[in-house]
Amino acid sequence: MSKIYNPAMKYFRTATFGENVKCLRCCLLPGGRLFLVENFGCHGYVFDPETHQWDTLEFDNPIHDVTLLKNHKCVVVTAGSKGFQEMNMKNFHTKQYQKAGGNFQAINQFGDKIAVHNDFRKLSVMDTHGNVTSTINTKYDPWYVTTDDHNCIFWTNGKHGEIHCEQVRGLKRFIHHNAKIDCPSGLTLDKRGALYVAGYDSHNIHKFSQDGQYQGEILRESDGIKHPYDIAFNNDKEELVVLNEDGAAISIYKL
Repeated sequence: MSKIYNPAMKYFRTATFGENVKCLRCCLLPGGRLFLVENFGCHGYVFDPETHQWDTLEFDNPIHDVTLLKNHKCVVVTAGSKGFQEMNMKNFHTKQYQKAGGNFQAINQFGDKIAVHNDFRKLSVMDTHGNVTSTINTKYDPWYVTTDDHNCIFWTNGKHGEIHCEQVRGLKRFIHHNAKIDCPSGLTLDKRGALYVAGYDSHNIHKFSQDGQYQGEILRESDGIKHPYDIAFNNDKEELVVLNEDGAAISIYKL
């Protein structure tokens, strides 16, 4: 088998956090740090890609996803049927779980609220007290979710091969299906509104314009992409963070 050249600017094995640790979800924190979610575990890791230093955070329940709130001071983690929990990123203090009903999975900040998949084929927009302001019925269960500043929610469901964009009022902006994107997983936006989507089974990363036009494959297996899960964009450094190799590695690419 030929060796694959890995041009990632920064590369880190998640097993450094602990034996057999894999991370399938992430969000970018101020200063370029990452909040990483352990796969099927009760741990989160606040990791600095520059220094390779990290803090290990322990939760009472397995966490499924994480998002940074608009105030940039706190994150919210989802915990399935337990609801969701807010954590202060300065002192790592947590608030009580908000049990707003449902099974809380994929999440992203949505203005001063959160958009979360907490019910069968449904996204809910709510405040951090669990008060729901609107819901969107979705074609499938959203596995990964991101949002922009124009009331749009983007989501993927890997096994159905589609990328969806819709607004809170239920208006569907676009649904994209591309044979080059096999099992779309993580997705993220840059400051210009461009959308990036990971193809888990196609081992690649794709880019879309702000209006949903496909712009091509920007990273592929020959670039070191292998079973990517979540991704995040660092606008300050123009870097794409990839939870790579089935969650066993963090690869960071300059774009």
